[in-house]
Amino acid sequence: MIIPLLFLYQQGTTTNIVEYSGVKYIEHRYTTVGEFSFTPPFENLDIDYLIVAGGGGGGSRHSGGGGGGGVIMAFNSRISSGSYKVVVGKGGDGGFNTFGANGGDSYFWNETAVGGGGGGSFVTESSSGSKGGCGGGGHYGNSAGGISNQTMSLRGIAYGNKGGSDLTLHDCARFSGGGGGAGGPGDDGKISSGGNGGPGKDWVDGKFYGAGGGGSTYQSGKGGNGGKGGGGGGNGHMGQTQCNIGGTHGFGMDGGGDGVTEHSGINGVAGHGAANTGSGGGGGSQYYVNMGYARGGHGGSGIVVIRYLLERNIGTYRSSLKSKTRYILGLSFFIIIWN
Repeated sequence: MIIPLLFLYQQGTTTNIVEYSGVKYIEHRYTTVGEFSFTPPFENLDIDYLIVAGGGGGGSRHSGGGGGGGVIMAFNSRISSGSYKVVVGKGGDGGFNTFGANGGDSYFWNETAVGGGGGGSFVTESSSGSKGGCGGGGHYGNSAGGISNQTMSLRGIAYGNKGGSDLTLHDCARFSGGGGGAGGPGDDGKISSGGNGGPGKDWVDGKFYGAGGGGSTYQSGKGGNGGKGGGGGGNGHMGQTQCNIGGTHGFGMDGGGDGVTEHSGINGVAGHGAANTGSGGGGGSQYYVNMGYARGGHGGSGIVVIRYLLERNIGTYRSSLKSKTRYILGLSFFIIIWN
């Protein structure tokens, strides 16, 4: 049987036939930031969907990692005909002379995944991480990470966790918290390292979404690693004369960028969260005169995925052709099914 691709096309998506555990699905992936729509190609369609918000940006100046975007997963939900708004949230900007920005919300079918919270920053004395789908990591003075304000799902399960707290021992030992992840909270800063970002939550494609960014360190220790699923690594700091200790950067995970080890000649940007994972950016570390502040990593953009069974709906498509005598003309691309 031949199914016209235009019949299955949805604006702003990549549409494919995919197979998970031996079962074939038609899958639509919305990966571009912005507003789109989904029109069910069949009436009373049973769908699975994933909604991931944009990740929060890491803070600036030995600061907390950005929180992962909130994640919503639902299965076997029956949707009627019509047009449904789809929104893919932007990743939050990494802080520059300030805390990290929150990520943008993602939306589908009256469900909102809340953008990840930005990492706390010393620069503006906004030490605590911002609240979000997953909270940002805290910075300086043993401040707390941001809480999760992700709301419950109407049909499935929503995921969000708090960011990690900062550990400040003295001026030469500050270890910021990691951003929270959809699969678990961000780690608190600890002696010798910034907090690792919380892990993302796994979906049926085997990938993890909504990971937190790693927290940075000041003067000593290692920057926190990004959480599993795409979190950016936190910056480390080699130390100044009065401390003479030195540290190293953290590493990104699953496509998230690595942090930078900063010193008087290098004042780099922390690791960015991976695109379309909703993961948080890493926290930036110290600043230097005439070089500005070390910037936090940007959060990764969100994603919306909608899928439905292929074999079950081929029969529906046949019936639609017979009962409505539907013709689609002028097509040059087809999906061909042998049965």
